[in-house]
Amino acid sequence: MATQFRDLTRTCVLNGVSAPKWESLVQELKKRNPSISDDEVGSQVWAALRPLFATHPAEKNLPQYVPTAVLSGIISLRVLTIGLLTQPFVGSSTSSLSELSLLDQLVQHVISALMSRGPPPYILLPTPSEGTLEDVLNAIHSGIHLVKFVANLRTQALAHHPALSATLSMHTLLLLLYALNSVPGLDALSLNDATDLQAHLAEIAVVLASSVEESSSTAQRIGEWSHQISFHVYRLQGAQSDAPTSTRLSQAAVIYNSRAPGSFQDVALPEGSELACSVTIQRLVNVNPGAGSSVSATGDLLALYRSFDMNSAVFVRSLLLTAVHLVSLSRQGERHQAFSKMAAFTIARLPRLLKYVEEIAHQPSPSDDLRTAVSSSLSFVVGDPNLVAACSGRSPEGNATTDGTKELRREDLVFAHHLVHCFAKAELVKDEHVTLASIAPHFPTDRFELDKVRASALDDGVTLEEWFLAKLDSGAFQPDSELVNELLSSYSSHAAFANFAYDSVQAACSEGKLALLAALSRALYLNSDLLDVVCLHIPIAKLIRRMVGFMTGFDFFSANDAQSSLVEFGDLIFFAQVCTLRFKLPVDVAAIQIPSRVSTPLSCLSADDIITTQKWIHSIFSPASEGIDDELQRHTEPLALLRLAPTILVEGFNNQTSDNVHDVLLGGLDYYLSEILRWTLPSVLLALVASIEREGPGAGIRLEALHKLVTSPNCPAPAVQIAGPSILRLLRLPFIEESSITDVKRLCMEIIGAVNTLLNAPSDTGSSSAAPSKSTHADYPRALVHSLLIPKAVPSPLPFGRLSSCAPSAILGALHQQLIPLMLADGRGGVSISKPTTILSAAIVNARPQPPYLLSHLLQEFVPHTLSRIGTLPLPPIPDNITPLVFLIGVSVSSLHSTIQAREAAAAYFERNGSLDSPASEVAKFSQQLDDLIKNFIRWLEVPKVETSSLRSILLQRLRARSEFGSHFGATI
Repeated sequence: MATQFRDLTRTCVLNGVSAPKWESLVQELKKRNPSISDDEVGSQVWAALRPLFATHPAEKNLPQYVPTAVLSGIISLRVLTIGLLTQPFVGSSTSSLSELSLLDQLVQHVISALMSRGPPPYILLPTPSEGTLEDVLNAIHSGIHLVKFVANLRTQALAHHPALSATLSMHTLLLLLYALNSVPGLDALSLNDATDLQAHLAEIAVVLASSVEESSSTAQRIGEWSHQISFHVYRLQGAQSDAPTSTRLSQAAVIYNSRAPGSFQDVALPEGSELACSVTIQRLVNVNPGAGSSVSATGDLLALYRSFDMNSAVFVRSLLLTAVHLVSLSRQGERHQAFSKMAAFTIARLPRLLKYVEEIAHQPSPSDDLRTAVSSSLSFVVGDPNLVAACSGRSPEGNATTDGTKELRREDLVFAHHLVHCFAKAELVKDEHVTLASIAPHFPTDRFELDKVRASALDDGVTLEEWFLAKLDSGAFQPDSELVNELLSSYSSHAAFANFAYDSVQAACSEGKLALLAALSRALYLNSDLLDVVCLHIPIAKLIRRMVGFMTGFDFFSANDAQSSLVEFGDLIFFAQVCTLRFKLPVDVAAIQIPSRVSTPLSCLSADDIITTQKWIHSIFSPASEGIDDELQRHTEPLALLRLAPTILVEGFNNQTSDNVHDVLLGGLDYYLSEILRWTLPSVLLALVASIEREGPGAGIRLEALHKLVTSPNCPAPAVQIAGPSILRLLRLPFIEESSITDVKRLCMEIIGAVNTLLNAPSDTGSSSAAPSKSTHADYPRALVHSLLIPKAVPSPLPFGRLSSCAPSAILGALHQQLIPLMLADGRGGVSISKPTTILSAAIVNARPQPPYLLSHLLQEFVPHTLSRIGTLPLPPIPDNITPLVFLIGVSVSSLHSTIQAREAAAAYFERNGSLDSPASEVAKFSQQLDDLIKNFIRWLEVPKVETSSLRSILLQRLRARSEFGSHFGATI
């Protein structure tokens, strides 16, 4: 009977029947034969389709059958995977190019179909067991087939056909991602099956480790699977350990170590626990970039804690060692102040989460047990110079000195103290005033604890406070100076300076001592390391609020020395800006004017501001100017000057007509590099970048100005650290990258080198058109999407690994911007819609369960604004022009629906497992908000009340006509 489906499918293909019509015929036939299983139907359909790809490749409808069959459920993922990967030519060294091309084509069809579904469900740790044992084993065997297939491709087939290497391997890894995501649970899994899958996942992990273009999302999912399997095997075997004495690391941990020169490979954890901890911490960081005490974070940590059949000491030791290990990986090649999210999470938030575990741990005397475990673990971590050195981004092999002792640098000491300090604040060590020596008495800190600062003060016969004040007055706090090195090298020294800084700010604000505040601010914003260690001891947000309050109430016009007061006030503003942006402080930003790209046109200023701006323009850029006089400085309030500084620069460039304009303009920049205006540079640099973008190819003089400012030794590093990402993004715009002018190329390379140096990132050594590094600047997603949308003579596969390394919201935002011209084009855009479609699909597929603010913005702001722009064009809209908009709306709405389902599933999981936070009401409110958003948007499309009503109707018709979107917009599919 089941052969009916094979015959029907073959007949439809050969007679040109469309895929949707064929689907309806198959569904009708299934209704008439309810006794035939779905797997049998799928197998027969596949048996009909597979030979046709080889014998009838010219059939134009044939490629649509596989995606249609997958989306409709006629062919299950398991049947298709096994059908694809058990072909005799898979993994064979004698495979022909046509056979591999056929396989690549089929896999592409499957991936395209699966991506159009929207994001896969987010599976929590541990995965709820809601499926049958048969479902679990079927999906597992599919995954094993995929693992073997990729391994064979790497080792055999693709060695003979390298042209297919990138596309086929990547498509297959994505298919593996879906196979893994389809597994509902592991609780019913036998030990033999779990061990079998564990071995094959280790095999694919090794393949991924050697792959250059791997999919990070697939690697992460494999890691999650491996750690769940490890836990399951661990429990089934009944293995327990009272101390981390195992000498073997798992395959994944070995891979982590192989990618991090100098990491501590000899530190072993209980079998299976190191991978579990690392994956959990990574997930906590990815899902919870904020406080770390949310439902998701605590739930994941508690699930991990309950997965261990061991006491709290082993759990804490495993978690802390893994956390330190991950910090070391995130620090490789970076300076101490460049905290990654992983490092910041581990140091600052892990103690809070462990404190939360302590409160709910169901064991006798949890407080004493946990505190003892923390103290013991901290002693082990900070007492090992190799571990501490690895966290500072250095190789342990470089620690040994000539006398055989271990040489420690200030980064080592700062990290160790920071870790201990955070656990002390969380009250997880008994003494809140704990020192490094009390935690790790064997930690070699003798040379640092001599406290040269106090000794110097005693030698000078002054108090420590007087000694610090004298050093501030003399300007001794220069980067990498001996004084700064001494402060950073000793915990007691930088603790003393932190206390001095806090007390001085409080006293100076009360007594109106602007000079002292300025000197202290300058010392801190010029020394990032010093600012870091100060933040270990004092609440920086409280400090900034106090200074902002002082600035808003300061009577500048009554100051005796106008120039000195302006410079000193500028130091306060600069310090507040740097701290606010760097530490994301919730302070009154209106008082300090956070830098932006906005330079207000003269016509939009008040009459007084116009007069002030024109006077400054004349003083800085006029050939007849004799400089900035004291009267102008005295009558310009610093906060007003901060607001007007970008306008002064931009208008100064716009208004030049003299013959020597080049020398006048570049000469005027010297004022911005002087003490008088140096503190305005963050806003000035951002405004200059925006001005260059507006001018396009004619912005030569502005590019020279940017070069002079950024490469000057007088340019303060914090200014470039604030504006650097925007500068790097600017230099990768087409009109600059494609310029054939040698001077432009030279200027760009020198600017990039200077910015990267100040950002502590590697400089580009090749052409500026090279793909930007994610660690180099924050606009990597936009640059990546821009490079992918550029038409190429020879099509190349999309780099799914690079795409999945970006936040989905960043990819969506970049696509929204890049596709606006295409939506408004007249049909000659030159960009195929298939590539943006695939990019957006990849971003959505890899989405994490976070509030979809960008998708909400898409429906509430972006779509209405774009429709209004299209409606005002003189030409009637061409239907193909709104295809990108149809796709963006469709995928976004389906993603919102998937987010609702994922949140509700998470709430159900936490309710089943007795979460303390009871998020059900919050999830219900969240789901209702998203549901209302979608309904209101669809209602807006349906109501024809404005001039864009025809476009709305077209959009709604297109959305309902597409099978993958129709059900989300009220159509019956």
